[in-house]
Amino acid sequence: FFKQKTAYEIRLSLVGSEMCIRDSQDISIAEAIRRIDAAELQDLLIQYQLAAYMEFETGGPIEKLSARSWADDRSFAGEDVLFPNGYDAVINLLAKGLTIKLGQVVTQIAPTNAGVTVTTNQGSFTGQCAVVTLPLGVLKQKRVTFNPGLPAPMMAAIDRIEMGTVNKVALRFPKAFWETEVQFFGFTSQTKGKYPYFLNAHTFTAANALVTFGLGNYGLAMESQSNQQIEADVLETLKTMFGKVEQPEAVLVSRWTADPFTGGSYSYPGVGATPEDFAALAEPIADRLFFAGEHTIHQYRASVHGAYLTGIREARHIKDLYG
Repeated sequence: FFKQKTAYEIRLSLVGSEMCIRDSQDISIAEAIRRIDAAELQDLLIQYQLAAYMEFETGGPIEKLSARSWADDRSFAGEDVLFPNGYDAVINLLAKGLTIKLGQVVTQIAPTNAGVTVTTNQGSFTGQCAVVTLPLGVLKQKRVTFNPGLPAPMMAAIDRIEMGTVNKVALRFPKAFWETEVQFFGFTSQTKGKYPYFLNAHTFTAANALVTFGLGNYGLAMESQSNQQIEADVLETLKTMFGKVEQPEAVLVSRWTADPFTGGSYSYPGVGATPEDFAALAEPIADRLFFAGEHTIHQYRASVHGAYLTGIREARHIKDLYG
């Protein structure tokens, strides 16, 4: 992945660019690179680096990602881990002892001096207060009505913070046709963000499975394709990489932006966004509505641990207010 100018060198250049624009008008990552060396945007190896790392980590296309704020979040201590029986182990543990009503599609949230009324497709619920964990994509699409409407600073923050698209394609094969000891395979696609690398699940499970990703603008574009077209494109990529391939036994495709209950994968700072915008999304309303989710914590945005920490934050806030 290295050449005369690597993505690492571009990263250093971007840090310098970030410092130059910190107190002036923000620009996109793509524009920042264009000002440094426009030819780099056409280099396939650089495109690979920008997609597989920057667009994957942030969730957003470099054409919309803030050059000022793209890297101002923090890393979280600890190693990556896998849940043997699925990610819902976290939810199942947190849900113990709680009454959870499923199939309730929220249509309106109305705080008053006396409490909060939440209206769903199956009725209404009232309470002393409410924690709103609607994803940023749902807030941007205005799928839920707030009565009265959200404050102007919060609405402006919703506009400036973007919801990214990182989609996965998982394929299970009858047998492996790749090196089973290698965990990641990179691919320099002609289209930025189009299946730039494959995760080999065989390194940590018994499954002969590969997982690839549609990132940035391509992650969004693939959502309009059929599963059959996506499968054909991925197999063509694998043929280029490995030669002869097996036909998959099963294929799973995510479409996070098309999902009405998510509206995207996770948040990222668009051009003009600031840490204060993420803070604005966490501001309570009249000590009745409290907001949590990965988009309400600047330091750990776009992460599960960030979302979890905001839930703890708001629970403590409510406990302090209501005992």
